[in-house]
Amino acid sequence: MSTRVATARGTDPPGILVDAHAHVGATPAAGWEAAAPGVAVFYNSTGMDDLSSTFEFAMSDRSLSALFAGLHPTNPHHDLNLFTGWFESHASDVDGVGEIGLDQRIPLEGSRKEFVAQLELASRWRKPVSVHTRGRLRDALDDLSGFDLRVLLHWFQGSEQELEESMERGYFVSFGPPVLYSKKMERLLVATRMDRLLLETDSPVRYGACFESRESWPTMIGSVYFRAAGLKEVGVRDFERSIEENASSYLGRPFSATPR
Repeated sequence: MSTRVATARGTDPPGILVDAHAHVGATPAAGWEAAAPGVAVFYNSTGMDDLSSTFEFAMSDRSLSALFAGLHPTNPHHDLNLFTGWFESHASDVDGVGEIGLDQRIPLEGSRKEFVAQLELASRWRKPVSVHTRGRLRDALDDLSGFDLRVLLHWFQGSEQELEESMERGYFVSFGPPVLYSKKMERLLVATRMDRLLLETDSPVRYGACFESRESWPTMIGSVYFRAAGLKEVGVRDFERSIEENASSYLGRPFSATPR
């Protein structure tokens, strides 16, 4: 077992840790070839270039995976019509729509049209969404207000007022390795209600302030759990159970280490 996962659990009976947002990429790195024992991963695609590899990874162990298919606003490899056709033909295998959203680096008009189209797709198929909001949280919240969806605001970086609004709407928010070193992320996590909280690695991101700048992958989620439980002043095992319950609520189905 990974020492990072064992650190989060201590001597308690093993449970499931959930990495609520990660990527495989079009060409998976060597680290992704290793198993992540006891870690459930929500795999997100970003475009047509990594959709097949994301699908294959998620299908390889359905007892510990969830498949999110989506077009990220910054990925140039996207074709909304082609993606919609793929999604509808694979809808029974897809757990959610993601990673989708808005980004300040991309003109709002075009990306908003694609974002709303994917929200409509999720609504039609009753799937949860994993939403990217970099520099565009207010715009994303405005667009989401027109839909009744289970929402994860991945890598939340808004204000405490925006956090409160998001929780009032029933949205989930997730935090990753920055809680290990960022005071702002610490404050936001502490302000998040336990029933709205999820954790992530956003693998394969490299974090300059932790993990020795190595490419991240899901077994590193144990370090995030350990820090987050301490910040919330909750016992690690109780904390694990809460996050697992949140993951099940977000997906809309029980999430456990048994195949569906």
